[in-house]
Amino acid sequence: MATANRTVSFYWIKRLFSNGEEELATDIDWDSRLHELSRKTWEEKDHGSIHYDAILDKDYPILTVLDAFDPAFIQIKNSKTKKIEDYTINSDEQELANSSVVAFFPEHSLVAYISSSAKRRTIKPIEACLNYFWSGGDAFAWILRAVTTTDSIDRFF
Repeated sequence: MATANRTVSFYWIKRLFSNGEEELATDIDWDSRLHELSRKTWEEKDHGSIHYDAILDKDYPILTVLDAFDPAFIQIKNSKTKKIEDYTINSDEQELANSSVVAFFPEHSLVAYISSSAKRRTIKPIEACLNYFWSGGDAFAWILRAVTTTDSIDRFF
């Protein structure tokens, strides 16, 4: 039986201004923004090698992140043939993807980043999404700062 491992990390969602000041994003309606994203075409939801979408039927707005996965060194243990085989996808219409989600907690200016493996993954695709779809232009850039202190976690709870 396989066990799915997940890593959950919490981040403050902030704006970084050109003068170096950071500000918690307390006034953002993430529900509306993710509804806007969900209405885009399949192609419009792609940015780089990453596909973004929204899950809107949960208690909190959720951003899905599907980044390209390279199966070049994946092998299959085939018990039927008793052989080790290379894993391949012979289709231009299908790709493997690492799946992650971001749950927004707007009232706390927090996000929970749930990654698809036990290994903590980079938050750069999340920041790239925020800055691509909801750009602050020259005024600011979206950044995420890890919640690392006990008092920050206590304040969240």
